[in-house]
Amino acid sequence: MESSDHNAAGRPIGRYVLYEAIASGGMASVHFGRMLGPVGFSRTVAIKRLHSEHARDPEFVAMFLDEARLAARVDHPNVVATLDIVTTAGEVFLVMDYVRGEALSGLLRAARAKNVPIPPSVVSSIIAGTLHGLHAAHKATSDRGEPLHIVHRDVSPQNILVGEDGVSRIADFGIAKAASRMQSTRDGQMKGKLAYMAPEQILRHGVDCRTDVYAAGVVLWECLAGRRLHQGGDVGGIMAAVVDSRPEPPSLHAPGLAPEIDRLVLRALSREPAERFATAREMASELERLLPPASQTVVGEWARGSGGDVLARRAARLAAIEATSHGLSAQSSAPPSAPAPRDAVQRSQLPTTPEGMAVSALTIALEDVGSDGSALALPKPPTGSRRRRGLVVLAIAAGAAAGMIGIVRGGVGSVGGPLPRPAASSGTPASAGPSAAVPVPVAVAPAPSAPQDAGKAATASASVAVAASRATPAPAIARQRPPARENPSKDKPGSCDPPFTIDRGQSPDGAPVKRFKPWCL
Repeated sequence: MESSDHNAAGRPIGRYVLYEAIASGGMASVHFGRMLGPVGFSRTVAIKRLHSEHARDPEFVAMFLDEARLAARVDHPNVVATLDIVTTAGEVFLVMDYVRGEALSGLLRAARAKNVPIPPSVVSSIIAGTLHGLHAAHKATSDRGEPLHIVHRDVSPQNILVGEDGVSRIADFGIAKAASRMQSTRDGQMKGKLAYMAPEQILRHGVDCRTDVYAAGVVLWECLAGRRLHQGGDVGGIMAAVVDSRPEPPSLHAPGLAPEIDRLVLRALSREPAERFATAREMASELERLLPPASQTVVGEWARGSGGDVLARRAARLAAIEATSHGLSAQSSAPPSAPAPRDAVQRSQLPTTPEGMAVSALTIALEDVGSDGSALALPKPPTGSRRRRGLVVLAIAAGAAAGMIGIVRGGVGSVGGPLPRPAASSGTPASAGPSAAVPVPVAVAPAPSAPQDAGKAATASASVAVAASRATPAPAIARQRPPARENPSKDKPGSCDPPFTIDRGQSPDGAPVKRFKPWCL
């Protein structure tokens, strides 16, 4: 277990946070980690960190990267998934799924310390799952569908994880060798753990999937017998035992095992690869047939019972880490900035083109307009009718906007015929128009005020009408006066307060029409 200052709070590496080590091997250490994403997303992961002395060695770094590339091609429930690889500050990190459980080596030590044998059905489930994961690795292919010929070459209890969910998973393809591998191991350097190596591996002969079958047979023998298969104090003694000795049947140390189980184990431990099971799946199928495996529930309960204190301490530490990293994001621990408030639409900001005026009118029509020209948001209608009433308001506003486009372009107005153009800016009077008063449609609505009930369609339509009328530019067409008559006294005199009349229902669409009184001009 490492002890550095950053362990308590965690060390950021990219979008991950690295915490203290869970376990350490000859090449790398495995740490708690947290994957951080946007909007508070987080996930617990395991991060393998290459030892500093190896991180400076290009060959070891190449082998470490090979592990990531090879393991990423193996997708199986009985294989620890590789998620990502990170290189920063001269270090290399491999990100993997975190398995809530314990290595089989630790569970075996706990069982031996208690002098309690592992139930054979539990052994069958663990080893069969491991064999299925190995078979998936052996059959893995490249992106182009070419066989990778992956051989793990380090199958041992340290690299078999038994989860609290009752699933066994094979891990650590760090010394696996594929046909496409660009880097080779150092001359004369033995890889893997000698006690679990096949004879051809020690003798430097060719290896294939049957080499992993032999190693799985050693693990199966030790789980059933409750002791180590190859006892020896030095490297030479272990190598000689692997190459020359013939293993004893596991039933000699575990009475009650059927002879068929002995034959299965000894077949897997044959010195000649041709005498072993041809594939890991073949061995798994035979094991499951002769020794029916326990359910995942039973295996998970056994793992929790055997792991006991170790799993409890690890779970407590993990809970503290998850609580500390809760709510953090990969970019920053600060909360996201609030969106800027929408500014009120001022009349002076309205565009001057016909299309722009229509769009602005449509925008304002969806709001109530205060007496000072600023836009005031309408209260939200009840949830059940919000969509229907919103569509009604939108339809009215769209109609008002479409009418404005027609008016400004000088096309056919609400009463038909082209409308007169305003006077030129140079001061030259405009050409004389028709002698009759020009009817101009206007919207008649009560004085604008904050509506008390936004759910009423009448209030919404009144707000739309007021908004559309206020969106009309300053040279309003309604102010265009007809030319004066030669003798206005011939017309019927009357009051000039107001100087116009409102005729309702005179236009084709039924809109009110304002007519100026001739004698008031």
